[in-house]
Amino acid sequence: MPPKSLDMNIARFFMSVKHNKTNEDLEPGTLKGMQGSFKRYLGDKNYPHDIMTDKLFKHSR
Repeated sequence: MPPKSLDMNIARFFMSVKHNKTNEDLEPGTLKGMQGSFKRYLGDKNYPHDIMTDKLFKHSR
């Protein structure tokens, strides 16, 4: 997936995800943990960009 599309999809996901039981927004630390998991997964798949530091992923940070 191109970086711009991935950035926007991750950003939309983070804006829409809610706590399962209370339907409230998740804590920033929880979202950061998810972002780290995404980064690890993409790294394992040899994705050429770092979603946590690359400027291409400014919307999802």
